[in-house]
Amino acid sequence: MEWYKDYPHIGYDLEGKKIFKPIRNKDELDEFLDKMENPDYWRTVQDKMTGADIRLSDEQVDLVHRLQQGKFGDVNFNEYEPAIDFFSNEVMIHPVTNRPQDKRSFIPSLIEKEKVGKLVHAIKMGWIKPHRPKETTPQYYDLWAKEDPNSILGRHKMHIPAPKMKLPGHEESYNPPPEYLMSEEERLAWEQQDPEYRKLSFLPQKFACLRAVPAYSRFIHERFERCLDLYLCPRQRKMRVNVNPEDLIPKLPKPKDLQPFPTTQSLVYRGHSSLVRSISISPSGQWLVSGSDDCTVRFWEVSTARCLKTVEVGGAVKGVAWNPNPSICLVAVMTCDISDHSLDVRCHSFALFYPFSTGDNVICGSYDCRLAWFDLDLSTKPYKVLRHHKKALRSVAYHRHYPLFASGSDDGNVIVCHGMVLKGHTITHDLGVLDVTFHPTQPWVFSSGADGTVRLFT
Repeated sequence: MEWYKDYPHIGYDLEGKKIFKPIRNKDELDEFLDKMENPDYWRTVQDKMTGADIRLSDEQVDLVHRLQQGKFGDVNFNEYEPAIDFFSNEVMIHPVTNRPQDKRSFIPSLIEKEKVGKLVHAIKMGWIKPHRPKETTPQYYDLWAKEDPNSILGRHKMHIPAPKMKLPGHEESYNPPPEYLMSEEERLAWEQQDPEYRKLSFLPQKFACLRAVPAYSRFIHERFERCLDLYLCPRQRKMRVNVNPEDLIPKLPKPKDLQPFPTTQSLVYRGHSSLVRSISISPSGQWLVSGSDDCTVRFWEVSTARCLKTVEVGGAVKGVAWNPNPSICLVAVMTCDISDHSLDVRCHSFALFYPFSTGDNVICGSYDCRLAWFDLDLSTKPYKVLRHHKKALRSVAYHRHYPLFASGSDDGNVIVCHGMVLKGHTITHDLGVLDVTFHPTQPWVFSSGADGTVRLFT
């Protein structure tokens, strides 16, 4: 019927005469009156074939309602009736069809082979070319696909947001706490100070209510400075380096790889009744000498902890030292006898440091609980500063042959590096370990403490 929509007729009859469309000269008013007066207006439809008005019957109206509700057109049709299995409800001896398969069903087709051969030959000769996929023009295109990276739109991708301003604090409140208000002296000092060095660019004030707050006089000036910062200060994007925290921890060797070093307390040399200030071992490593505040010097056998001889020196012993020459058996003792000296200098002390045998390393202990390790070939500043002890250091010592050094402190501990912490002395009068020394040949360490004992760690 679309062919005749622009013509006055709707087709031709058997005699070839035109069938004219029915005259429809109703305007909107006639249509409205017909709608209000005609009771069958709601069931009247226009036939597109003839253009005439047709009144639907009750059956047709019911059919339309059922189709609109998604139901079947036939009222008597039962969509939930039980299904009947035509092939399985009765057991049959023979199948429904017993026709054997054709030979062509399992043999390649010769006709298809010839057609494929012709297509292959045509492709080889160039007669048939494969169809190239059409380049489809996208309906929606990217506005920035071919843009210049130096253009304004390109710079938007590398936009770095400006840092936000500092949030206002309590001092900017109209009713700040009393501790934020300046006194008269602070106000005078603030006025005399240079504006660049002021912590606050304004004076905190207190008002009774928010309505009493005047206009901020520095608003335009601060907005101008903010614009200058945004315009003149360059911004830089810094890439954050993702570092595994475990990689920052130094890989320490296992303690068993650092052996030998002293680990346990083997012997205790008892006999002194006061502080044991100093100890020294013979070059052979067989004998040990100790000096104490009980005015005695004792000689010990290292292997048995037996006191061979006790010598009264008449004063508190501050230091003992064995002659390093093995051919001469000689011991030097330093005492502090106040009664024999009446001049200015009454006592002498030696510096708490110990050089390595080669002379290129020095360790120093101090009363501030620090042990400084100097590498003279590297720098004049400490190579390492160790803070293992909790109280003042009293003595430090290097081993002659092994890469070990020890330190004794008033906390009662002897720390051997690279080794372990050795505990055994009792803290007496806030004093702990007063002197440490290594065995000349074995990885042993001797320590003397304020508890009046000398201990051997092996």
